[in-house]
Amino acid sequence: MKCLLFFGLLSLLLLGNISAQNDRQTTASSKTGGEEGSELTPYQRVSMYLGHSLFKADPIKRQSEILWGIKGVKPVLEVSEELRGDFSTTALEGKIYSALQAKSIPIDKENGVLLLFRIRGVWDRGKRSLAYTYDLDIIDKVYVFRDGQIKSNFRSIWNVTNMGFAGKDVYENAMLINIESAVERFGISFYEQLDRDIITDTPRQAKLIYQRIRNGEEDITDLLANEELKD
Repeated sequence: MKCLLFFGLLSLLLLGNISAQNDRQTTASSKTGGEEGSELTPYQRVSMYLGHSLFKADPIKRQSEILWGIKGVKPVLEVSEELRGDFSTTALEGKIYSALQAKSIPIDKENGVLLLFRIRGVWDRGKRSLAYTYDLDIIDKVYVFRDGQIKSNFRSIWNVTNMGFAGKDVYENAMLINIESAVERFGISFYEQLDRDIITDTPRQAKLIYQRIRNGEEDITDLLANEELKD
C-alpha cells in the first residue's frame, strides 16, 4: 500500500514538472513568434521604400528635368502605313543617327531609352502636295498612383511636334531638315539637364572633358570605353 502511494506521488510530481516545462516552452515560443512576426519581409521593406520615395518625390518644374538620368537613347523610326512607300526609311534613319552623333548624344541600341520619330501625312488628290505631321518622343515607363494603387505603362515623357506642307519634289528633303531640327531641340533639353546634373559640383578635369564633348571635340562613347570619365 505504501509503495502504491509512493509511486502515485512520484507520478504526480513528474507530470507537474513536464507540464511546467511545456508551459515555459509555449511561452518562450509565443514570445519568439511575436518578435519574428514584427520583422519586416524583404517585400515589405521594398514596398515601404517605394511608398516613401513616391510621396517625397520632387515635382518636375520644366520639361528638360524629365530627362534626368538618361544615359543613352535607342532611335526608332515609325512612318504611317499610307506614307511608307513615299519615304526612304534608310535615308531617314541615317539622318536620325547622324543628327544624334553630331550633337554627341549617346546612342544605345540595346538598353537606351526609346527615342521615337513618327511621321504621318496625307497627299492631295493629284499627289502634288503632302500635308504632314511629325513627332519626336522619348518613350519611358511611367507610374500612376491613385486610390492606393500603382499602375504602369509606356508613355511619351518628352515631345516635340510640328506640321507642314511640302511639294512632291521636296517633301523628303523637308523631312530630313525636320529630323535635324527635332533632334536639335532634344539636344538642348538633354544637355540642359546634363548641365544641371554634373557641372555644378564636379572636378575641373571632368568639366573640361564635358566641355570638349559639348563642342564636338570628343566622342563620349570612346571616352566611356577608355574609362576617361572616371574621377
